[in-house]
Amino acid sequence: MSKYSYESRCFHESFENLTVIMIRLSEK
Repeated sequence: MSKYSYESRCFHESFENLTVIMIRLSEK
């Protein structure tokens, strides 16, 4: 269970980073 929550947290963080990158690219 802890392994699953760890992986889901990493996925969520990577998704947020991707969103920030897309926003920065669209601002240019």
